[in-house]
Amino acid sequence: TIASGVALDLGTTTLNASGDILNEGLITSSTGALLSHPIDYIRFSDSAGDLASSFTDSDDLYITVKDQGRNLDGAVAETMFITATSTVPAGADSEVLTLTETAPSSGIFRNISALPVHTASVVTTGNGTFEVMADGQGRTTYIDAFDPADSLSTSVDLVGETIGAPPSDPPSPPI
Repeated sequence: TIASGVALDLGTTTLNASGDILNEGLITSSTGALLSHPIDYIRFSDSAGDLASSFTDSDDLYITVKDQGRNLDGAVAETMFITATSTVPAGADSEVLTLTETAPSSGIFRNISALPVHTASVVTTGNGTFEVMADGQGRTTYIDAFDPADSLSTSVDLVGETIGAPPSDPPSPPI
């Protein structure tokens, strides 16, 4: 626990931490210092951070990361970047999201603005919309910028429709 108003200077030391880190103060370091703490989780989620098992047209996609080792300033909601990608069958989209700490010192990061999911016949990467051409997987990998050996990946089902498929014929009326 690092209390509010207290600073912990790592200098050039590696601090290996396990369990919960409660940082309401400030962690500083010099070149070569490392705060090593395992990532708790990364997941595709809803706006509340609850696990999502799939996304389809008109859904809002969120990514939630819990990494208490990224909470260096307990008085500020910090940010990080993460890329969401889709597999080739789904359209091979790629969108960069800004994740913001849900509260100062929480160590939980989520995109504040939803990434809208839409069915599309053409995918444009980097346009702020996760475009899905057909069923596939959404994927993301989080690599801790302060401890690159610390990383986790996750995936989610993307349920799209095959664009341009002919509509099915209506059933024939009974004779």
